[in-house]
Amino acid sequence: MPPAVRIRCPILGIWIAMIVTGSVAVFWYTARRIRRPIGQREDSAGRVGTDASLPLVPDAGPAEMRATTPAFNQVLSRLART
Repeated sequence: MPPAVRIRCPILGIWIAMIVTGSVAVFWYTARRIRRPIGQREDSAGRVGTDASLPLVPDAGPAEMRATTPAFNQVLSRLART
Protein backbone atom coordinates (compact mmCIF):
# COMPACT_ATOMS: atom_id res chain seq x y z
CA MET A 1 0.00 0.00 0.00
CA PRO A 2 1.16 3.52 -0.64
CA PRO A 3 2.10 5.50 2.49
CA ALA A 4 -0.74 7.99 1.98
CA VAL A 5 -3.35 5.23 2.31
CA ARG A 6 -1.81 3.93 5.52
CA ILE A 7 -1.90 7.39 7.07
CA ARG A 8 -5.53 8.05 6.09
CA CYS A 9 -6.90 4.86 7.65
CA PRO A 10 -5.90 5.72 11.24
CA ILE A 11 -7.06 9.30 10.73
CA LEU A 12 -10.41 8.04 9.44
CA GLY A 13 -10.70 5.75 12.46
CA ILE A 14 -9.95 8.64 14.79
CA TRP A 15 -12.59 10.80 13.09
CA ILE A 16 -15.19 8.04 13.33
CA ALA A 17 -14.36 7.50 17.01
CA MET A 18 -14.69 11.23 17.68
CA ILE A 19 -18.04 11.41 15.89
CA VAL A 20 -19.39 8.40 17.78
CA THR A 21 -18.13 9.76 21.11
CA GLY A 22 -19.64 13.17 20.42
CA SER A 23 -22.95 11.65 19.36
CA VAL A 24 -23.15 9.55 22.51
CA ALA A 25 -22.36 12.58 24.66
CA VAL A 26 -25.06 14.69 22.99
CA PHE A 27 -27.59 11.86 23.28
CA TRP A 28 -26.77 11.31 26.96
CA TYR A 29 -27.05 15.04 27.76
CA THR A 30 -30.36 15.37 25.89
CA ALA A 31 -31.81 12.27 27.54
CA ARG A 32 -30.87 13.62 30.98
CA ARG A 33 -32.49 16.98 30.26
CA ILE A 34 -35.70 15.30 29.10
CA ARG A 35 -35.78 12.72 31.90
CA ARG A 36 -35.40 15.18 34.79
CA PRO A 37 -38.79 16.96 34.37
CA ILE A 38 -40.52 13.67 33.64
CA GLY A 39 -39.05 12.24 36.83
CA GLN A 40 -40.29 15.24 38.82
CA ARG A 41 -43.82 14.69 37.54
CA GLU A 42 -43.56 10.97 38.21
CA ASP A 43 -42.44 11.59 41.81
CA SER A 44 -45.16 14.15 42.35
CA ALA A 45 -47.85 11.86 40.94
CA GLY A 46 -46.59 9.01 43.12
CA ARG A 47 -47.00 11.10 46.29
CA VAL A 48 -50.62 12.09 45.55
CA GLY A 49 -52.15 9.37 47.70
CA THR A 50 -49.51 9.24 50.42
CA ASP A 51 -48.90 12.87 51.38
CA ALA A 52 -51.41 15.46 52.56
CA SER A 53 -49.36 18.35 51.19
CA LEU A 54 -48.74 18.07 47.48
CA PRO A 55 -45.68 20.00 46.27
CA LEU A 56 -46.10 21.76 42.97
CA VAL A 57 -43.86 20.75 40.09
CA PRO A 58 -41.33 23.42 39.02
CA ASP A 59 -41.76 24.93 35.58
CA ALA A 60 -38.56 23.57 33.98
CA GLY A 61 -37.42 21.39 31.11
CA PRO A 62 -38.23 21.28 27.42
CA ALA A 63 -41.06 23.38 26.00
CA GLU A 64 -43.46 20.42 25.93
CA MET A 65 -42.92 19.77 29.63
CA ARG A 66 -43.26 23.46 30.53
CA ALA A 67 -46.56 23.52 28.64
CA THR A 68 -47.97 20.68 30.75
CA THR A 69 -46.76 22.03 34.11
CA PRO A 70 -49.65 24.47 34.77
CA ALA A 71 -52.26 21.79 34.09
CA PHE A 72 -50.43 19.25 36.24
CA ASN A 73 -50.08 21.73 39.11
CA GLN A 74 -53.75 22.67 38.79
CA VAL A 75 -54.72 19.01 39.17
CA LEU A 76 -52.48 18.73 42.25
CA SER A 77 -54.08 21.87 43.74
CA ARG A 78 -57.57 20.52 43.15
CA LEU A 79 -56.67 17.20 44.74
CA ALA A 80 -55.18 18.97 47.76
CA ARG A 81 -58.44 20.88 48.30
CA THR A 82 -60.58 17.74 48.34
